[in-house]
Amino acid sequence: MTEVLWVLVGIIIGSVSFGRKLKVSLFAIGVVIVAGGTSLPELASSINAVVTNHADLAVGAVIGSNIANLILVMAAAIKAHEPIS
Repeated sequence: MTEVLWVLVGIIIGSVSFGRKLKVSLFAIGVVIVAGGTSLPELASSINAVVTNHADLAVGAVIGSNIANLILVMAAAIKAHEPIS
C-alpha cells in the first residue's frame, strides 16, 4: 500500500513541476489530476471487460459515465449560477 502512495505522490509532484514549467495554474493541474484519477477505475474495468470478451460492458461503462458526467456538470453549473440570497 505504501508503494502506491509513493507512486501517487510522485505523479502529483511531477504534474505540478511540469505544469509550472508550462505556466499552467495549480487549479488546472489539480482538475486534470482529479479527472484522471476518477477515470482510471473505468478504464481498468473497461480493459478487463474487453480482455474477458465482454465488450458490451465496456461500451455500457463509457456511455453510462458520459451520461452521468453530463448530468452532474449541468447540475453543478445550474447550482453555481443561482443567485445568492
